[in-house]
Amino acid sequence: MLALQLPADIEKRLDDVARKTGRSKSDYIQDVLVEHLDDLLDLQVAEERFRELQKGEAGTRSLGDVMKSHGMEN
Repeated sequence: MLALQLPADIEKRLDDVARKTGRSKSDYIQDVLVEHLDDLLDLQVAEERFRELQKGEAGTRSLGDVMKSHGMEN
């Protein structure tokens, strides 16, 4: 259980969206949090990969090679 207090303008926007769509405010907040946490993890992975590239600990692959390895050749 998590309780949070939102600024009035955000609370109103959330109320409006929830009312118009028939979804709960909790559903929207959960969706937004999950998406943001996924974005933060993606950023962390990208930053780590970039550091590895800078140190010469990792290489690169061309888009064509990636596509071929996934059966997506033209």
